[in-house]
Amino acid sequence: MVKINKTAKGNLGIFFPDEVVKELGLTEKDEVEVEVVHGDVAVLYPKGKTSRKKGTKKSKTKKGGKVIQKLKSIPFSQRTKERVEKDLSKKQLNKLKNLEQQGAINFYKKGKYEDKGVYSISQEYFGQQASEGKSSGIKEEIAEKGYVKISNKKKIGQAIRSLKPEVKNGKIITVKDFKKNLYAVKNELVEDLGSKIIAQIENGNNELEEIQKNVDEDPGLCKAITEILRESGDLIEKREHEYELA
Repeated sequence: MVKINKTAKGNLGIFFPDEVVKELGLTEKDEVEVEVVHGDVAVLYPKGKTSRKKGTKKSKTKKGGKVIQKLKSIPFSQRTKERVEKDLSKKQLNKLKNLEQQGAINFYKKGKYEDKGVYSISQEYFGQQASEGKSSGIKEEIAEKGYVKISNKKKIGQAIRSLKPEVKNGKIITVKDFKKNLYAVKNELVEDLGSKIIAQIENGNNELEEIQKNVDEDPGLCKAITEILRESGDLIEKREHEYELA
């Protein structure tokens, strides 16, 4: 852990642990430059060395940036294999396959998309974008799928800050489950699907898997909304993934 203390002259000094000093190859008289990447995220590097922003090394997802942008131009519900193969060039389709292998793009076949399936830009990709200063990625995934689930503690903090305006105006609802995963869901879906979930439980369907099949929706979205209903006091989770009305 890096510590910040006041020096004898009253300035703030940053103290690095030994392993960081060795990794960066620092000596006592070296100077370290600080580059603010986004918000409260900064990059530190020894003075005179190239900044990460100016480096020539590209991330895997940046190499497929044009394909990502092309996919994003197609509405999520229309992103079928047939449509994508029609809109993308042969070269772009080859890059698409590479991005699938890297996990940047997934072929989503659940809920209402179970028959044909649609291409989805993965949460991992959005996480990398956020860490590079493009926090809008989480919002884009919510716009596409209606919700997002985040497990990484650091990314949860980024998401909470990024979604603060939408949560404040009621467009998005966030909740954490017992395992500290964060769910962020469009408010309009909570009202619509929430009433269907409650109706299922009223009819004796208490298991999450059974509820999901009956309402024919994405399992992750159903889980997110049951967590919101639990948090609001409408449901009680008797056992994991088993609910009853409060």
